[in-house]
Amino acid sequence: MLKRLASTFQSGLNTAVAVTRDGVNRALPGNPALRDYDVQDPQGCGGAHGLWDIYDAIKKTSKTRCSVWIFDKNKHLQGLDKTKKEEIITSLKHGVLSLCRLQHPRILSVERRLEESTYSLVFVTERVQGSLADLLKNKEVETDSSSGLFDVEMRYGLLQVKTISLYF
Repeated sequence: MLKRLASTFQSGLNTAVAVTRDGVNRALPGNPALRDYDVQDPQGCGGAHGLWDIYDAIKKTSKTRCSVWIFDKNKHLQGLDKTKKEEIITSLKHGVLSLCRLQHPRILSVERRLEESTYSLVFVTERVQGSLADLLKNKEVETDSSSGLFDVEMRYGLLQVKTISLYF
């Protein structure tokens, strides 16, 4: 009975992931960045106020794993006046362009620069497991291997944040 329940749950989860992936590919077909990548499972959200949706992806030509960051304009800017929309988009663009300019081994590397379409902003980075906020939000005091990070890895990550802050 438990195996049947697990099987049902897994098939439902697979269906939900497929629907999400297809929805992303259908909703944002005009963005050139998405044409070169096979967008897969969502990994969480990142950036200021969690406005960027982070997805696992595989580059179609080289089969390398990476992360696609998508800002859906319809989702996040709905109901705002034109001035506020422009301020938010300008701020997001500035943040990504700053990230592209920074060259340091401990800073997230950008694989494809920001691409803007009518409905989205998209850029691609090396593979990430989600944002620090997402990872910490879902954790207890002690983490385990199923969560993706051990306590020691979290401490090392925080040490990296401290080290890179001294870079500036």
